[in-house]
Amino acid sequence: MFLKEGICTDFKWKEELAKLLRFPSSSSDTEHTSFDDYIKRAKPDQKEIYYVCVPSREYVDSNPFYDAFKEQKLEVLFMYNQIDEFVMGQLSTVGDKKLVSIENAKIEKKEKSKDDKSQMTSDDTAGLLSWLQTALASRANSVKETKLYVNAPTVIVDHEPASYRKMMRQIDPSKANLPQKYNLEINTSHSVIVKLNAIRQKEPQLAGLVAEQLFDNALVAAGLADDPRSMIPRLNTILDMTLEKHNKV
Repeated sequence: MFLKEGICTDFKWKEELAKLLRFPSSSSDTEHTSFDDYIKRAKPDQKEIYYVCVPSREYVDSNPFYDAFKEQKLEVLFMYNQIDEFVMGQLSTVGDKKLVSIENAKIEKKEKSKDDKSQMTSDDTAGLLSWLQTALASRANSVKETKLYVNAPTVIVDHEPASYRKMMRQIDPSKANLPQKYNLEINTSHSVIVKLNAIRQKEPQLAGLVAEQLFDNALVAAGLADDPRSMIPRLNTILDMTLEKHNKV
């Protein structure tokens, strides 16, 4: 912890202090690694050092962006302390490698193949995006189809780090309850999005609740949900409506 605090406060020695840091990594289940060792293992043309900030190892696999790095065999450093986000911001680079969160790496998904299971046409997508923009008007700045490689139906993009947001709220509690809008992107290849599009006109009430829940799910995944308990009444309503349909004779 003292090394990390030194990096944030002593700019003269931050590069030297960074050499002493060690982090868990996707390259090993048991060993911690340095930046220098990461760089030695990196692909020859790799210009970034990738990291993810999460509470613990259990949260890594649920990060919607992580699968892209596993598939491409790109090593990711795991950072579990809230201060790590600030440390990476202060360092910015290590040698000639830029420090990049996997949530900001912008790895794009592959082109859809002919046997892609997505049933959404361009017209379907345009219609759903327009509907979601209206349904989430009070919460979303924009709703777009994602080009990123993600394993979730929805993601929040271009947001400030969650740890930075929490710190600023502690510094100025008056801003704690101010509403904030986010940029939402949807994965039209995900079965949940395909099914949402299929019911949005047939069952508008359920579709509206699902849209709100998908937005909250994206907030939780990004570490931006202030109090997840607020979504429990909506979840109970969704469950009730779903079960009622299946219990009809």
